[in-house]
Amino acid sequence: MQQDELLDLDRRLLIESAITCPGSKDQTRTFDNDGFRRRAGCICFRSDSETEVLLVSSSGSPGRYVVPAGGVDPGEWPSTCALREAVEEAGVEGTIHRFVGVYEYDTRRNRTAMFVMHVNKELATEKWPDAREGCRRRVWFSLGDAYRELNFKSRQQEFLLDAIATGPQRNQLGKDGLPSVESEWRRNRVDNAEKVKTT
Repeated sequence: MQQDELLDLDRRLLIESAITCPGSKDQTRTFDNDGFRRRAGCICFRSDSETEVLLVSSSGSPGRYVVPAGGVDPGEWPSTCALREAVEEAGVEGTIHRFVGVYEYDTRRNRTAMFVMHVNKELATEKWPDAREGCRRRVWFSLGDAYRELNFKSRQQEFLLDAIATGPQRNQLGKDGLPSVESEWRRNRVDNAEKVKTT
C-alpha cells in the first residue's frame, strides 16, 4: 500500500476512543463509540509470493499458534498497532501490503482491523520483546497447515482465508485442505473491506 492510501484508511478506521481504562499488565485499553475494544493485527507472509504464513505461540492456549494481534493504544493508528504487534509478539518487521478487513467479536466485544504484511526482517531473540520474556515462539506454516493450526480460532481462520482470497495465492483456495471460494465462510460473510471503503 502507498503511504497516503494507508493514512487515509487509518483515518477511516480510527474512531476516537470513547473510553480508555486501565487493563492488565500496564495496558490501556481503547474502545470505540459502540463500546467495542479496538484491536489490530497482521497476517505475516514470508515473501511477496505469500506461500508461507507466520504464526506465534498462544499465550492463552499452550501448544497452539495464533495470528499476532493486540489492542490499539490511545491515539495510535490501526496500521501502526498492527506493525507494533508483529514486532512484539512475532519478532518480525515488514511492510503492510493491503488491508484485509475489520472483524467483530460480539462475545468478546472487540473489533480487529487486519492487514497483510510481508516480512523483511526476523529479529534476534534479544530484540524480540515476547521471546525475551519466554512467552512466545514463532513458526512458519504453509497456507494449508496454518489454516489447520487455527482450527480452534475460527475467526483467525477467516482472517487468513480473506488474506489468501485477496492475494497472489487465491488459486490455492479449494486445495491443500483450504476451503474453496464458494464455501460457506465466503458466501455468508460481510465484506468488511468494502464497508470500510464506503464510510
